[in-house]
Amino acid sequence: MYDESGKISSIIVITKDITDRKNAEKKIETLLAEKEILLKEVHHRIKNNMGSIYSLLGMQARTSKNAETSRALDDASSRIYTMTHLYDILYRSPELLERISLKNYFSSLVDEIGAV
Repeated sequence: MYDESGKISSIIVITKDITDRKNAEKKIETLLAEKEILLKEVHHRIKNNMGSIYSLLGMQARTSKNAETSRALDDASSRIYTMTHLYDILYRSPELLERISLKNYFSSLVDEIGAV
């Protein structure tokens, strides 16, 4: 505000306490970080469990005396391997909820199968 001579005589300041908002933002950031850690741990456990199942089925197929049983176990093992590969692609996909490229999935899967 100015006086009669045009000089500043007073200033009006309006403030708002945003402490609650800042605290809520910090809490959300903390919860998000915890969620990311939990997701990584779940991903790691799922991959380990599927890898263990794949290995156990393969070992059982190799030790089986029955050819039909051995083929069935190899088939199950291959399916677990494919599921593990698809899961890994889905987990690493940046556009997980939007769309999944089957072209990329199949070409990657064929490359993996060719390497085995």
